[in-house]
Amino acid sequence: TYAIAEAGEIRVATLLGEGKPRLAKLSAYKILALAYVVTVPLSFLFFVFHNWLPSCLTSDAELQGLMRSVFSQVALGNVALTLGSVSWTLVGAQGRYPRATFHGFLGSAAVAI
Repeated sequence: TYAIAEAGEIRVATLLGEGKPRLAKLSAYKILALAYVVTVPLSFLFFVFHNWLPSCLTSDAELQGLMRSVFSQVALGNVALTLGSVSWTLVGAQGRYPRATFHGFLGSAAVAI
């Protein structure tokens, strides 16, 4: 999704520079939708295989148990933080990095709590 965010940032900034704010807004919505389409299935697979993945990463039974207990939360956090990251990039393309950083901080803090 990093590539999607970067491509979207360039597209939105170019359209804004050309004086086409309506098209920039439409492109931003399309980029968010594309990021959602990529992130949700990946997180779903992560959630489905949360019992199998720990055994691929370690042979320690205690660590496997700990990983199994948090992988479902990691899958949900992946959706929220990825969409937040793409949104931060798109708002930054408008030259509003302080606002984007503030809202990114609030979103990350909300997920951490």
